[in-house]
Amino acid sequence: MTQKEPSQIAAEVTKLVRGDVFADIIHRVAYSTDSSSYRIVPQCVVAPQDVQDVVAVVRYARDLGIPVAPRGAGSGVAGESLCSGIVLDMTRYMKQITRIDGELAACQPGVVLDDLNKRLASSGRKIGPDPSSANRATLGGVVGNDATGAHSLQYGHTSAYVEAVEAVLPDGTIVEFRNGVDPQTLAGRGQSVARECRSLLTANQAVIDKAQPATKRNRTGYHIADVCHGDQIDLARLLVGSEGTLAIFTSVTLRTVPLPAVKGLLQLEFDSFDSMAKVVPTIVDTNPVACELMDRSLVNLAIDQLPQYRDILPAGAAAVLLIEHVGASADEVREKIHATDAAVGKGASGRTIITDPRAQTRVWKSRKDAGPLLYRKRRRQHPAEFMEDVSVDYRRLGDYIAGLEKIQKKHDIAICYFGHAGDGELHLRPYLDLGDPRDRDKMKAIAEEVFTLAWSLGGSISGEHAVGLIRAGYVRRQYGDAYYDILKKVKAIFDPAGLMNPGKILNEDPDVMFKSLRRERPILPERARSEMLFHANELELEFEQCYGCGLCLGREPSLRMCPVFRATGEELGSSRAKANLLHYWATGQLSDKDFESPEFRKFLDLCVNCKMCERQCPSGTNISMLMTAARAEYVRRKGLRRTEFLLSRNRYLSWMGSVFSPLSNVAMKLPISKWLLEKATGIDKRRSMPQFARGSFLKAGAKYLAAQGSVINPVDKVAYFVDTYANFNDHELGFAVLDVLRHNGVEVILPDQRPSPLPAIVYGNAHLVRRDLAYSVKNLAKAVRAGCKVVCSEPSAALCLREEMRHYIAGEDAALVAAHTSELMNYLATLRAGGKLKPAVHDAGEKFVYHLPCHLCAVGDETVTLRLLQEHFKIDVADLQAGCCGLSGTFGMQQKNYELATEISESLKAALAKAPTRNVLTECAACKMQIEHIAPTSTTHPIKLIARSYGLL
Repeated sequence: MTQKEPSQIAAEVTKLVRGDVFADIIHRVAYSTDSSSYRIVPQCVVAPQDVQDVVAVVRYARDLGIPVAPRGAGSGVAGESLCSGIVLDMTRYMKQITRIDGELAACQPGVVLDDLNKRLASSGRKIGPDPSSANRATLGGVVGNDATGAHSLQYGHTSAYVEAVEAVLPDGTIVEFRNGVDPQTLAGRGQSVARECRSLLTANQAVIDKAQPATKRNRTGYHIADVCHGDQIDLARLLVGSEGTLAIFTSVTLRTVPLPAVKGLLQLEFDSFDSMAKVVPTIVDTNPVACELMDRSLVNLAIDQLPQYRDILPAGAAAVLLIEHVGASADEVREKIHATDAAVGKGASGRTIITDPRAQTRVWKSRKDAGPLLYRKRRRQHPAEFMEDVSVDYRRLGDYIAGLEKIQKKHDIAICYFGHAGDGELHLRPYLDLGDPRDRDKMKAIAEEVFTLAWSLGGSISGEHAVGLIRAGYVRRQYGDAYYDILKKVKAIFDPAGLMNPGKILNEDPDVMFKSLRRERPILPERARSEMLFHANELELEFEQCYGCGLCLGREPSLRMCPVFRATGEELGSSRAKANLLHYWATGQLSDKDFESPEFRKFLDLCVNCKMCERQCPSGTNISMLMTAARAEYVRRKGLRRTEFLLSRNRYLSWMGSVFSPLSNVAMKLPISKWLLEKATGIDKRRSMPQFARGSFLKAGAKYLAAQGSVINPVDKVAYFVDTYANFNDHELGFAVLDVLRHNGVEVILPDQRPSPLPAIVYGNAHLVRRDLAYSVKNLAKAVRAGCKVVCSEPSAALCLREEMRHYIAGEDAALVAAHTSELMNYLATLRAGGKLKPAVHDAGEKFVYHLPCHLCAVGDETVTLRLLQEHFKIDVADLQAGCCGLSGTFGMQQKNYELATEISESLKAALAKAPTRNVLTECAACKMQIEHIAPTSTTHPIKLIARSYGLL
C-alpha cells in the first residue's frame, strides 16, 4: 500500500472527482466504525457524485495499491464496511431512484430501502426482504449483504430478486451484470469475468453442491451455488452478498412483489423452549410468512422498560412465537391462522389472534423495540455480536437450543433468545467486555463451540448479517479447503490485486475476529475528568455506550434524532459519529492538538442538545451529555468565543430589552440595529427578535399574587420557575400560568430565581452555570421543604432542573429540587389523574395544530398536551408531527448557524404549509420564535388557550 499521507491522497483525488473528499482526522474517524465491534480508520473518505467519480477513485486506488470499499448506512454488524484505504460514502449523492417500470425498480446504491418502498407503495408493491434496518439501510448494502428479514419464510433473501447490477470492477471498467447470460454474448472485461466464473463453477459443481448446509438461511462466502445453468450464468446473483469485495455497485435493479392484501397474527405462548422448538416444524408446514421468537428475559425486559406494551406482552411465558399469515381476504387469513393454531394444539400454553391492522402494527413494533433494550444497560459488558447470525435447519432448532444452553452454563453467560425461529436462526448476543483479555478469550471459546455445534447440525455461521471481519476466519472451516479455494479463485477473477474491501469474507488469519476491536483501547482516566459532575464511571461508560447501529440516520417523521443529520445528510452530523469521535478522543487516539483545533470546535457545534438521542437511540446513548462535557473541556482549554460569551448571558440581554421596552422593540426592527446586533453579538440580522415586555414578570407576578391573596383550602402548592421568556418577553404567559393553577385550587409562589442557564450549559460555560443554578436552588429548595412542587412552563427549564443540574450542583438541595420539578402540562395531567383539574367553561371555537418541543419529550409524556387539550378541554387540535424546529435555544439565532437551523426546520415548514389552520400551539419559546419566523402563524403556549377556556384571559 502507498506510503502517501492522507492529505496528499485527498489532494490528488480531489482533482479527479466532482464529489467530496475528506482526509482530516475528524471525518476519517467518523467512518472508522459501523454497527460492529471494530474500528479501522481509513486514509481518505470520498462521497462520489456519480459513476465516473467511482471509476476515477477505483483507478487511482489501483495505481497506488490502496484498498477501497463502498459504504452505505454502516448498519452491518460484521465490520464489512470498514477499510484502511479509501471509503466511498455512497449515501450522500448516489441516491436516485432511476426507474420504476412494472415489476422492476432500478436505483443507485445510496437509496434507502424504506424510501424505495414508499415510492413503490403507490403502485401496490414493495421490495420483498425486510431487514430490521430498512429505515436507513441502503440498496447497495441490502444487495451487498444479501439481506433478508422477519418475513424470509415468504420472501427469502435479496438474491432471489436482483435482476441486474451495474458495477465498477477493480480496473475501473463499468459492467452491467445480469442473470441468465451466455458469456459468448458479452464483450470485454464482462465477458472474461463471466467465462472464467462459469468455467470455474461448472468444473467444481460437485464440490459446491456437497458443501451446502442444510439450512435455507446461508449467505456465508460467495453466492456460487445454483448460478450456472448450462451455458448460462447468473452474474447478478453471484455478486449479491459479496460485501464490496468483488466490485463497487453503482446501480441495482430488483424485482418487486405485491403488497399483501390482508394480514393476520397468531401469538403463541409456551412454558418451555423445548415445547416451543417441537412445534416450529409443525408451524412452518402450515406456510406462514413469519415465525418470530422472543424469550422470557426479553419479554420481561420490555414489560419493565416499555410500559406502552404491557397490555400485549405475555408476562410469564418462557417463549413467545409471533406467526403471520397473509391472503387475499380476511376470511382466507383467518382460515390459515386457525389451521396453524389447530396444528399446534396443546403444544402452546396460550394464544392470541390479532386481525386488526393497527393492533398488528403495534405487536410488531413491540418486538422491534424490545431487541435494542439489550443495549441500554450501562456496564462494561456489552452485547457481543459474533454468534448472532448462526442458522440451522428449523427442524433442528430444539437440538441447537439444547446445545446452546450447555455452552451458556459452561461459560456462565447470560443470553437472550430471539430471532427467526421459523428459519432456525437466533440472534444471540452474550454480554462480554471486549476490553478485557479474559472476555476476549471467552468470546473465542464460545465462538468455537457455537460454530462447531451449528456445523454438527448442518447449519451455517452466517444467515443474514454478512461475513465481514467477524466470521471471515471461519469460512474455510465451514466449507473445507476445496470449496474455500473456489471462493478464492472467484475473488481473483474479479479482483486479482485484492484491493476490493480486502479481508472481508476471505481472510487467512484465523484470529481476525479478535483484532481491531474498538474496546481494546480503554478510556484514559485523564480524558474522563470533567468540569461537570458525574456518578462513578458514568462518563467512561457513556463514552462506550453507542454500538453504531445507525438508527440516528433514519428520517421517518416518528424519529426526531438527529436533527443535524436529518438536515445535512452527512455522517459527521449523526449521533453515531459524535459518539464515535468522542470515544476515539477519550481512548487517547485523538491528540490534544486535534482536540483543540478549530475543526474540532466546528464538530462540537453539530449538536443542538435536543436530547432525542437519549430517548430514541436503541442504546440510549446520551450524546447531548457527551458533547456538553466535551465543550466544557474545550472551553476550559481554549475559552469561549465572543458570541458564546454573550449568549450564555442571554438573561442580561433580555433584561436590557425589557428595561427599555417599548423603545427596544421599535429599535430592534430597524435594519441598522439588526446589523449592529449581528456585529456585536453574532445574532443573525435576518432573525426577528421577540417583543420585550416592560419590566420583569417576577416582580409583576409577585404584586399580583399579593393582591389576590391565598387560595382557600389549596389542593396543592407550587413554586413557579418562570425562566427568561415569560419573565422578560411574555408576561401574559406568566399570568396565565398563575391564573390556571389558582383556578384549580393550587397555591402558587414566585421564589427569587435566575433563569435556567441552558445556553451556558450548551456552550460549555460551566462556571456561569454553577453560579446561576446555585442561586436558584437555594431558594427553590426552601419552597420544596415548605411543601411546594416546582413547576416550569418552559420545557427547557424543567429539563435544566431535572436532568442537567446534577452535573453542576451537588448536595441535598439540588437533589430535592430536581426530584420535585415538573413541566407544566405534565403537572396538569397529574391534577387531572387525581380528579382535581376542572373542566373547561368556554369552547375554544377554532382549530389548532400542535408542535411538540424536543425538550418536552425529554422530561415527560410526549402525548400529554394533546391528550389534555383533546380529551379534557375538548379542543380541536392536531399534531404537526414535524420534528425539531431548528432554533434550539440560541443555537439557530447565531449567524454561523442560521442556514443549518433553516435546513433543520424544513420539515416543520412543510407541515405548517399543509396545516388546516394558522393557529399553532407549542410550549417552547424557541419553537414559537422559529415557527413565527418561517411561517405566517399565530403561535401560542397551550396554557393561554386553557386559560381562555376557563374564561381567565
